[in-house]
Amino acid sequence: MSKQLDVILKAVQKLGIAAEKSGRNDILADGRKFSGNAFYEKGDHCYHHGTLMVNVNMEDLSKYLTVSKEKLESKGVDSVRSRVVNLSEYVPELSIDLLKEKLREAFGEVYGLPVNTCETEDLNEKEIKERTMHFASWDWIFGKKLDFQYELSHRFSWGEVVLQMKVKDGRIEEANVYSDAMKPDLILAVKKYLRNIRYERNAICAELGLYWSEDREEEQMMKEIIAWIRTVDL
Repeated sequence: MSKQLDVILKAVQKLGIAAEKSGRNDILADGRKFSGNAFYEKGDHCYHHGTLMVNVNMEDLSKYLTVSKEKLESKGVDSVRSRVVNLSEYVPELSIDLLKEKLREAFGEVYGLPVNTCETEDLNEKEIKERTMHFASWDWIFGKKLDFQYELSHRFSWGEVVLQMKVKDGRIEEANVYSDAMKPDLILAVKKYLRNIRYERNAICAELGLYWSEDREEEQMMKEIIAWIRTVDL
């Protein structure tokens, strides 16, 4: 994760932009964010996706991005617009192609490896179309909408967690868990442990307490979730 952020830092520095990392996944210039990133590991595979704001329409950005009040307060700002910046503000002539060029150069320098370009014609067109349809589908983007009666939310130092629970006869029939935490396996585990248990504080905490992981950071995060739930009036 750190090396990937270093690639972006080095690329924009090549353009004469002074930038710095902030928190787990943001990159800032003069205290304003121009890049947000997320990472996911599965087996031997690592995934990285993110943004690089070159010349984004700020009016549209404010309309389309909905950020919780707690998250904004944690960043010490009062709106999305006040905490972001376009790279073109620093380099007016900046183009996407020029930024790509600097990213390729930076990647080679950070990893010490030759950089090979993957051309579109080298990819499986049929598979790309299938995956495009899948990832553009309503089910993938929005998931199954839960007709929940109870919702709890809290912002931790590592991210926000939102719990939605459908309760019948005092038991949690279904649950959805949303989070911007960078530990997806933990979030999926919370959802799994919440299903078909009593909607009662001690029962929920006891069930979540069964969670075990080789990742000590995940275990600590679960302990913090349990500690939070112990303070909630259900």
